[in-house]
Amino acid sequence: VHLPPLRERPGDVVELAEAFVAKHRSRINRKVKGLTDEAKRALQRYAWPGNVRELENAIEQALVFCEGEELTASDLPAFVSKGRAADLLSLPTGGEMTLPEILEDLERQLIVRAYEKARGVKTETARLLGIKTSGLYYKLEKYGLIKPGEKAEKPEAGEP
Repeated sequence: VHLPPLRERPGDVVELAEAFVAKHRSRINRKVKGLTDEAKRALQRYAWPGNVRELENAIEQALVFCEGEELTASDLPAFVSKGRAADLLSLPTGGEMTLPEILEDLERQLIVRAYEKARGVKTETARLLGIKTSGLYYKLEKYGLIKPGEKAEKPEAGEP
């Protein structure tokens, strides 16, 4: 059985994306009901070189950052919403960085984005990322985002 690549089946992209929203929304604790037309168009424009797995990962990431009842194009990873594969001009070439270094950098960027969205509340940051709070503390220390040994949430000004 020959199944053409996802890039050759733009009509399937939206159906698959909606299925992935339904599959992952409860785990990520989101009440997302679907995708905006703009998000659907962005998903259909993208070439999906990583095929279905890449689409599923993009939807999971978008769910983490979605604040409404519909995924918007701005919730999608930048490489998808811009309608092209990952920006090859910004990727390291010629041994500038190893794959583990690239993945670490990406992980750090995602953690920073979630940490900012959660306004520094670590339990919320961990929830957004779908990881345990203890794992988040490890990563925050690793990337120098908190002081080593910092563990307790600090109350906001005016709170006990």
